[in-house]
Amino acid sequence: MKRRVKVEKDPELKIEITQLNEAHPDWSGKNLRATLEKNVRFKDRVPSTRAIQNIVQKNTERKARLTEQAKNASYRLNDLWHLSALNNNEYSIPADAIPLILEIERNVYEYITVRQAKWLARLYKVVNGSHFLCWWSLLYAAREQIFEIAGLPFNSADLDSALSDFLMSKPLSSEFLFSVITTFYLKDVFHRPNKPWGKSIAHGMEEELIGHKILNSDLPDEASWRLYECLLLFVANRTGTEGSWVEFSDQRKETILMRLREKIQELLESITNQDINSFWKLYLQLFKQEE
Repeated sequence: MKRRVKVEKDPELKIEITQLNEAHPDWSGKNLRATLEKNVRFKDRVPSTRAIQNIVQKNTERKARLTEQAKNASYRLNDLWHLSALNNNEYSIPADAIPLILEIERNVYEYITVRQAKWLARLYKVVNGSHFLCWWSLLYAAREQIFEIAGLPFNSADLDSALSDFLMSKPLSSEFLFSVITTFYLKDVFHRPNKPWGKSIAHGMEEELIGHKILNSDLPDEASWRLYECLLLFVANRTGTEGSWVEFSDQRKETILMRLREKIQELLESITNQDINSFWKLYLQLFKQEE
């Protein structure tokens, strides 16, 4: 007899369903269930379609309540950040973090929310490079919002572990990479306006990785730029047959980024199909020594 899966008693599964639904708000319960069945982490605990639909319905109701509550707040966490938000002492930001946040707002990411500013203030002395700092703050802010929607206390243990690996220049896992992309790429969790920010942020990350922008090739659309931007977060901690990223020559680094751009459409297709194995295989091939 098939074991009944109790989603409410499985926080990891509940968060995965919530993330998938946020990434694909138009998907039916059957679509969400089919995607869970492809994920090796959940293949033995995939709930029924009805159970998934119940979670989605509860999340929808909870989001409506949170939105209504936010209307009466002095400011909302998902509103655009501004200095006057500091009037609320609950989310005060250290004075020495303000110049960097203003710099990121001006040169990296124009639409910083109060929630992201809070995480920028927590991480600015930890993560070097304004573009990478911007990305990690986005990851923490978005994950916090997912837990809020799911009605669970925020647990950042997996992000903390990945951040620790990142800071120690250790490669990040395929599961974490895929989770980040499917959660933070497929849906614009951060309410990014319909502007080509992916390209500008990606160029900034390229400068931090290889010292200059790659200008002699282009990507076909904003979706490709946004995926490329997301992947660049993980490139610096990847290793290849020649050693780690920091040991690669400048020419080798640029070659890898160029190959990443060339393969972006194939990577995009595997991500859209939720195909972690083909995505990861292709991604790792970019770091093999050229024949």
